[in-house]
Amino acid sequence: MNYDLAKWVTNARKQANLTQEELAEAIGFSGKASVSAIEKGRNKPTFDVMVKISEVCNYPLPYQNQIINNNATHIQVGGNNFGDASFSHAGRTESDIPLINLENIPQSDFIKPFLARVPNNDLQSEGIFKNDILTVDPNIVAKHGDFIIVASAHNRGIVAKLLLDIKNQHFLKYNENNPEIIPPDAYIIGVVVNLNRIYT
Repeated sequence: MNYDLAKWVTNARKQANLTQEELAEAIGFSGKASVSAIEKGRNKPTFDVMVKISEVCNYPLPYQNQIINNNATHIQVGGNNFGDASFSHAGRTESDIPLINLENIPQSDFIKPFLARVPNNDLQSEGIFKNDILTVDPNIVAKHGDFIIVASAHNRGIVAKLLLDIKNQHFLKYNENNPEIIPPDAYIIGVVVNLNRIYT
């Protein structure tokens, strides 16, 4: 399928009521000429640029009509942080939230946020270490760059970084190796929204 990226960028910008200059500034371009060239079809945006436009304009990426699991909306682009709430406890204590054992995930539909303890240092290059406590929300759509919990075969939970390509194929980075396409028997059970590290 040949998707009209010029039209997609134009529609995203107009829906957000931004000028070409405002959009250029928001996504880190030096002037409106770059956005103008994309909208006129002279240049094609890279996938990273498209993710930024999607985030800034709150506009869905092309091909994203088959999101894994039906959840609500959230976007976060790359990086190894979880926003300003990374190490905070906003409004409730951790003891209010159940702690799930990733080695043996219960066979149930996850409706409320839960905690998970990171079992290893496989993602330390992404800033996630063994014994970190993750707050996981099952009611959020997993987007490119999010850290997620994936349930694999045999009820085992894996902490991974989700990467989407231009065709909306889902890849998981869960260790130092290259990302791998998500296995057909695996499914996303939630998006990491908070990280709590206990220093001993």
